[in-house]
Amino acid sequence: MVNKVDSAKQISEIFNLEWKEEFSAVGSTITTIWFENIATRLNDLQILNARINFDAFIEGKNKIPKAKEIAKKTGFEVKEEWFSTSKPGSTSNGGSTVKTPYFVEFLILSKNNFKDKSSIKEIKSEIIETLEEIYPNSILFLENEEIQFEESDFSNYGLNYNWLRSLRPIWGCLYPNIGEVEWNQSDIEVRNQIFAELSLDQGPTYLEDALAIMDHLNLVAFQLEQFNSNLEIHEITKRKCKFLWEESWDEIDASKGVFEPIVATTKTLPIATIATWAKEGKLDIDPIYQRDFVWNDSACRKLINSILMGVPLPSIILYEDQNGTYQIIDGKQRITSILRFMGALPEATGFLKKKMTSLKLVTNNEMVKNADDSVLVEVILTGNNPLNLPKKDVPKYKQWKTNKEFGIISDEDKLFAKKKLPFNLGTKEFDGLSEFEKLNGKFYHEIRDEEIQLGGKKTKISQVFEVQDDVYEIPMIIYDESTKPYQIRRVFNRYNTQGQKLNPTEINNAAYQSIDAMKFTMAMGRIRPSRGDEILPGIYHEIESDCKKLESFFKNCQESNNRFQYAKLTSWILALLYRQPPKKANGAINYPSTSGIIQQFFDNEMSLEVHRRAIQKEKNILKLAEIFGRASDSLLGELMSDVLNQNPYWRSKKGDDKWAQLSIVSMAAASIICHSNDVNPEEKLDDDEIYEAFIEYLENHEPLDKQQSRKQWEYFAKTITEVCNIFGVDKGNYEDKYDLFNKYSVLDYFADVIENIDV
Repeated sequence: MVNKVDSAKQISEIFNLEWKEEFSAVGSTITTIWFENIATRLNDLQILNARINFDAFIEGKNKIPKAKEIAKKTGFEVKEEWFSTSKPGSTSNGGSTVKTPYFVEFLILSKNNFKDKSSIKEIKSEIIETLEEIYPNSILFLENEEIQFEESDFSNYGLNYNWLRSLRPIWGCLYPNIGEVEWNQSDIEVRNQIFAELSLDQGPTYLEDALAIMDHLNLVAFQLEQFNSNLEIHEITKRKCKFLWEESWDEIDASKGVFEPIVATTKTLPIATIATWAKEGKLDIDPIYQRDFVWNDSACRKLINSILMGVPLPSIILYEDQNGTYQIIDGKQRITSILRFMGALPEATGFLKKKMTSLKLVTNNEMVKNADDSVLVEVILTGNNPLNLPKKDVPKYKQWKTNKEFGIISDEDKLFAKKKLPFNLGTKEFDGLSEFEKLNGKFYHEIRDEEIQLGGKKTKISQVFEVQDDVYEIPMIIYDESTKPYQIRRVFNRYNTQGQKLNPTEINNAAYQSIDAMKFTMAMGRIRPSRGDEILPGIYHEIESDCKKLESFFKNCQESNNRFQYAKLTSWILALLYRQPPKKANGAINYPSTSGIIQQFFDNEMSLEVHRRAIQKEKNILKLAEIFGRASDSLLGELMSDVLNQNPYWRSKKGDDKWAQLSIVSMAAASIICHSNDVNPEEKLDDDEIYEAFIEYLENHEPLDKQQSRKQWEYFAKTITEVCNIFGVDKGNYEDKYDLFNKYSVLDYFADVIENIDV
C-alpha cells in the first residue's frame, strides 16, 4: 500500500535530495522541514515555473500553504480534500495534515515531468563551458574579433529561454545556410526560430530543448576546431575551409535519425568458402555500383604477405540480397586480390576456358584433348592436377602465360591479365625470413604444396586457401536483405576502401540500387556502360544513344567521369527537376547542400509506393532519357556549343577550360525544361534577337563555383530561370508536355527563391 513516507522518499530521490530522519515523524507524518528542503532543492535546480519566494515561504509551521505553493510552482492542481487542519486546543497543537493523495500526485508529476531534469544545473554548466570554447574559436570563421561571451545571459536559465540569445554573436557559424533570427521577439518565438534554423527537433520539455542545444553546440565546437586547424595548420584557403566545413555538416545531417536495428551476422570464414561462393555465383565480386578493381600488384602482394604471415585482416562487409547473393559493401579490393592470387577469380577462369581450344589444338595427348576445359583451367591456374596431366602438355600458369601459341598474346590479353589473372609474389617479398624466402617471386601454383608455420603449426599453403579449415579465417559482417537504404548509407559511411573514403555518389549507388531512379541515373551517368543491360534489362539498348549524348555534353564541358562524376551530375539535375526541398519548421525556405538534395530525392523515390514514383521503367524512363538526349544535343549544337565554349564567364574560376559544375547543371536543367515544353534552345538561337540576348546574358554571368548551399540555390534559381526566359519559357507558360515531372514545376519553386533573395 502506498503511503506518504514512501512517496516522499521517491520524490526526494528524483530531485537528488538526501533523505533525513527529521523529514518524517510518528504515524507516517511528513514534517514541515521536508517541504522546506524540497522547495530549496527545486529552486536550486531551476525547473519551477517561477522561483519560490522564501521570505514568505518559511514563515509559520503550517505545512499546507507550503504544499500548495510547491504544487502551484510545479504545475499540478491540488484538491482541498487533500488537506486538513486540526482545531485549536487539540492535541495536535493547531497543526495541519497533508494527506497521501497529495504525495501520490506529486510523485506521478515528478516521474513524468521532472525525473530527467535533476541534472539541468549541470547541463547549464556544460553549455556555458562549450560556448566559452566556441566564442574565441569563431573569430576566424566570422572574421570578427569583438565577439565576447557574457555569462549574464544565463541569469534566468531554467526560468525562460532568454539564454538562447547568447547564440546571437556566433549565429553565423552554428550551421550552414542559416537564416536570420528576429532576436527582439519573445523568448518562445526566438526559441522556435532557432530550432527551425538549426534543424533541431523541439522537445516537449525545457530539459529536452536544452539537451538538443547542448548536443548541437558540441558539434559546432568540433567543426570550428577542424576549420581552424585546416586554415592555420594545414594552410588551406579560407574559401576551401568553409566548403569543407559545410560538407562535414552535410555528413552529420545524413547520419541523423534513429538507427533502427540491423539484421546482421558476424562470423569468420575460411578463404575456401569465399572462393566457393565466387565459383558458384553466390558472391557478387563486382557490383555495378562500385568502382572497378584498382589495386596494383604491389598492393595485392602486401595482402597475400599478411595472410601468409598470419596477420588478421579487417572485416569483409557483405549484403545478402533477396536472391541469396552476397554483394560486397566493403572489401572488394581484398577479395579480388585473394581470388586473383589463387587463380579462382570467375572472370579469370572464364577467360582461360576460351583459350583451351588453342591448347588442345597443339597437343597430341588424347587425355588432354578429351579433358573437360574446367579441369585444364584448374591445372593451369592453381597447380591442382588430380588427373596427373603431363606438365609438357598442360603447362602451369607461369609457363602457360608466356606461350606464344595460346598464352597471353594480344594487348587485350595483357590488359586483362593486369586486373584479373594471377600475380606472383615479389622477388624480395620475404628476404630475411629464412622459412619464407622459398616463396619469393613464386606464383600460387608453384607454392601450394609448400609448408609454412601458421597459427603455431606447420601448414600447407593449399590448406590456407583451399581447405575448409580454421587455420586462417577472415572476419565477415553480413547484412540481411531487410536493411534499409539509409542504413546501407550509414554502413558505407563507416567503412573505407583502400583508405579512400567513398564519396556520396558511390554511397547512393549502393543504397538505392533497387529503384528505377537510381538505375536511370547509373545508365545516364555511364556507370559500367558495358553492363548496361544488367542495370536496365530490356530497355538499355533503347536509351543508350541518349546516354551517350549526355556523356558527350559532360565531356564537352571538360568534366571527367572519375569516381562516377557523370552520375553525380545526373542525379543533381534530377534532384533539381523533381524535388522541392521541404521548408523549415518556421516556414522559411530551406537550402540543402548538393548531396543533401540528392539524398532527399532518392529517399523520396524510395519511400513512395511503386505506382507513385516519379521515375519508373513502366512509365517514363524511355521518354525522360529521350528528353535528356535532346537537351544534350541542343547544348552540343554548333551554334550553342560555340557560344558557350568561347564565353570565358561560363568557366570555372580556376582559369582552366573546365566548366564550373554549377554551370553544367544549370545549362543541362534549363535545356531539359525547355525541351519538356517542346522548345529547342539551339533552334531558337537562329533568331538574332534571342542570340544577342543570350550573348549579353552570358557576358554578364560569372560562374559561382563551389559555395555555400544558399548561394548555390540562388544561383540555380536565377540562372535556370533567366536562361529559360531567354528562350521563351517561364513559369506562366511552362507546360510539361510529356508528363515527366508529376505536376511539379521547378520554375515555380525558383520564383519563390528569387523573391526571397533580397528579403
